Amino acid sequence: MMLHKKTNKAGISFIEVLVILLLMSLFMSFAAPRFLTTQRGRVKKEFFQNFTTLVADTAYQAVISKKIHQIFWDLGKREIVVKIYDENSAEQGKHAKFKPVPAGTFHSRMKLAPSLSIQNFFINGKDEVTSGVQMTTVFTYIMPDGTSQPVLVNIQDDNETANNRFSIKINPFYSQVSLHDTFEKP
Repeated sequence: MMLHKKTNKAGISFIEVLVILLLMSLFMSFAAPRFLTTQRGRVKKEFFQNFTTLVADTAYQAVISKKIHQIFWDLGKREIVVKIYDENSAEQGKHAKFKPVPAGTFHSRMKLAPSLSIQNFFINGKDEVTSGVQMTTVFTYIMPDGTSQPVLVNIQDDNETANNRFSIKINPFYSQVSLHDTFEKP
């Protein structure tokens, strides 16, 4: 009777190499598109995240302080600033009686990226930007009960070649922001 000696050679077989390559190709087919597209739409995502936080924090502060807050878009300076109603203000006119929220109180200020351009700014269904007058400032309100005006802003990212138009909406009933991948109409 002849016994075969079993040998333990280090290494991997051809089939094991094929299985490893198959698994790597499957992984890359899912991971590569996400990795390669992380830069595309980055400005839109950052804007949406920052603006959503700004509106949520403003609604919370309006409810807590029981005061009207103004979200003031300075299109000339390319920034959004939250202001609070100041009944002691010497300014004339109800829209001017607002002062900026002190820095550091909450997320109350953000910059617009240079590539973003406001195409339409609908408040209560009326376009405040393209209504015949060149607007440099636009503002909307969040009330002490957390509600707001219905707002729709159509924005274009001039650095993007495809899918460069998007909209943000503020729901008037609970001041929640939603993002849409196309221009919307009120």
